[in-house]
Parts: sequence; structure tokens; C-alpha cells
Amino acid sequence: MNKVHFRSFSPVAIFACRRPDHLVNLFSSIQKNFFFEDTPFFIFIGRPKNNNDWPLVNKTAETAREFRAPAGVQVIKLFSESTGSGLIRSGIDRVLKQYDQVIVLEDDLEVREDFLLYMNSALQHFNFNSEISSVSAWNF
Repeated sequence: MNKVHFRSFSPVAIFACRRPDHLVNLFSSIQKNFFFEDTPFFIFIGRPKNNNDWPLVNKTAETAREFRAPAGVQVIKLFSESTGSGLIRSGIDRVLKQYDQVIVLEDDLEVREDFLLYMNSALQHFNFNSEISSVSAWNF
């Protein structure tokens, strides 16, 4: 692989609620990524829509607290927000107070080993292009 130089690595914000097994699969896939060790992580846990799901939410939060990454992991419970756009908007706003950009993942995703390379390269490439507001890896 050619050497790639980044000014800094974009943080990853992961949004989860009541699917601890999905979160484990996402963690497993992202840990295989180039630049995993350089990437800070923020994991946001939202409250469930249904009160019967609290045991799953608590298990998901426990799973998130067990995740380790060399550049750091912050687990934030946003129980004022349920899953969906409110949780994602609140989490992204928090991360963007510290960083200029963010990579957003939901707990039911699994990523390829070059996902972080792709996203950081694309974000750096388009950083000063005002016509580009986001980069997607939907079909990557």
C-alpha cells in the first residue's frame, strides 16, 4: 500500500441503542481497518422507543464501554434522545464542537478494511470544496 499522509484523522461517531450483537460486529470490522489505531471514537447510546427494551440498551452500553481504541473512545448516553434523527443530530453536534468533520456509522453496519482510508482520503480531498457537504460510502 502506498504511504498516505493525513493532516489528522476524522473521528468516528457510532450511534447505537438496543442491538449489542450488531455493535460487536461493527467493532470487529472496524478494528481490521487501516488507521484504526489513529482514529478517535465517540459512541452514542440513545434511549429505546419501548421501555421493554431497556435491558438491551443497557447491554449495548456495556458492549460500548468494553470497546478499546488506541486514539480513544468516549461512550455517551443520550437518554434524552431516542434513536433516530434526534440522537444522530445531537451526537454529530457534540463531535463537531471538537472536530471539523466526522465519520458517522450506525450500529448495524459492517465496514471493509479500507473504509477509514477511503473516508479520510475523501474528506481530505473535498475539504475545501464548498459544493461538497458530505461523502457517502453507501455502496462502497
